[in-house]
Amino acid sequence: VCYRMTGLYDKALKYYRQLVEQSPDDLQLNYHTAICLAEAGDYEEAFRHLFKVDFLQPDSLKVWRAIAWYSFVAGKMDQARKYYEKIIDKGPAAADYINLGHIDWLEGKMSDAVTDYRNALSLCKDSSEFTALFAKDKNILLAKGIDADSLPLMMDCVL
Repeated sequence: VCYRMTGLYDKALKYYRQLVEQSPDDLQLNYHTAICLAEAGDYEEAFRHLFKVDFLQPDSLKVWRAIAWYSFVAGKMDQARKYYEKIIDKGPAAADYINLGHIDWLEGKMSDAVTDYRNALSLCKDSSEFTALFAKDKNILLAKGIDADSLPLMMDCVL
């Protein structure tokens, strides 16, 4: 846990794998193993653990959020969209709408992205909270091909 919480995912994985081997159906161990795997860049193995947890503990927003986010990061936009839509149907947070907005934006669905971002804004206490949540994903958006000059334009559209 200490290695995971300090971002030393490779070291944490060594111990999580041993623990999962001893308790293969422990949902918490599988979940945390998946998070470490995803943070270390091994999305496919992370998804195996996450889907196992999702199967054994259906309707877990925490697991759905992990599947959705890492699907987005891994470029599996259809899978990410599916899970974000499930989350939004069950109990969305502002970040869920922001992430769905990212997917819509990357897919060229500008009006849907603005709507998603405005839905996120409505769940925030103020515009600065929205702006901070949005800004956390700036580097990911840039890496996925969003032009840096369009970031402030999107914020203007939303706000």
